[in-house]
Amino acid sequence: MRVGINCLGIKPNYVGGVTSFTLGLLDGLLKIKTNNYQIYLSQNHFELFEKISHQDNVEIIICEKNMELKKIMFSFSLLFFPKKLHLTFTKFLFSNLSSIIDSKSDLIYTPTPTLFYYNNNRPSLVSMHDIQHLHYPRYFSFLRYKHRKKNYLLTAQFATYLQASSSFIKYDFLNHYKFLEEENIFFINEGVNQIEFQMDKSKAKQICKDLDINNDFLFYPAQLWHHKDHLTVLKALKILRDDFGILINLVLTGEKFSATNSIFNYIKDYNLNEQIIYLGKVSFESLVALYKMSKFFITATLYESSSLPLLEAISAGTAVIASDTPPNKEMGQFLDINFFRAKDELSLVKIINKIWKDDIKRNEQISNNNKNIKKYLWDNIALKYNETFNLIV
Repeated sequence: MRVGINCLGIKPNYVGGVTSFTLGLLDGLLKIKTNNYQIYLSQNHFELFEKISHQDNVEIIICEKNMELKKIMFSFSLLFFPKKLHLTFTKFLFSNLSSIIDSKSDLIYTPTPTLFYYNNNRPSLVSMHDIQHLHYPRYFSFLRYKHRKKNYLLTAQFATYLQASSSFIKYDFLNHYKFLEEENIFFINEGVNQIEFQMDKSKAKQICKDLDINNDFLFYPAQLWHHKDHLTVLKALKILRDDFGILINLVLTGEKFSATNSIFNYIKDYNLNEQIIYLGKVSFESLVALYKMSKFFITATLYESSSLPLLEAISAGTAVIASDTPPNKEMGQFLDINFFRAKDELSLVKIINKIWKDDIKRNEQISNNNKNIKKYLWDNIALKYNETFNLIV
């Protein structure tokens, strides 16, 4: 089978999220040698994908040099043109690209959440990931919200099939886009490359020491977005300090985005500076070391399709604390996760008080998760995608 994979929507300098998802899935897919893959990139993507470019079932196709300009034109059209004019304009703008992909592919898969054009003649599958903008519009600027609302709607209308990373997201799509049919949405979990997140403890300890991290810590690797809800974690740490006399260090990684000011203002206002270490964007090696040496990984997210960092933490051999979002609860059917009520700092305080010093329970959870993580390995997830490709074609 010839599978065209449209990676033009990948942001090459963005760490985590869809980028990690795409690279992990590709690592699994390329081991399925019965398929040939054409991967469509802009020139500035090549370094990110270079290590897979020499595989015998891969053809890297660098699109025309003005692709970034075309993407800007697409966004302008989406925001300001009427729907019919936008569809006509994008058909013209990407006519050469769509013809090339159609001629080389039996199926077109887009791992990023939306389409740039809507007129391929081959069946298409899109990983839309989530529709956060419809649940939390206040977290987006006016133009960003308008762009997402229109583009996600058009993608849902014109993609032949959608992929959802959790049952919750599948039914979220169906509830918000009433024209969709259930049989056109495939539920396939996200995955992890377990080996990549394993590291000798002495090496991990030295890396953390070089980062000036020497004591037990809670680790939250997440971009500083509002929906990641760092504030609930900070509020819980303040309560633990003020009401229980328990000082817990928190290490944060991730780039600065819209929630940055509120996070650092809270840290300053409540004198949490000595407990919080913000490292920003770190190397992959440092990320793995931080997973490995943290006492617990935490995710406090309010809404998302799944949690790649949660799977990464488990792969590194770390116990996890997570907000009780529906996708996290779905993973909790197979993995040992310490849940707290989302956006409820008192619930989080209760969980931390219960488990922070319980090494027996923590090690038991780590052992159980090490066995059960196999379900989520990218090699196994890629097989499900391949089954889906075959069903579609």
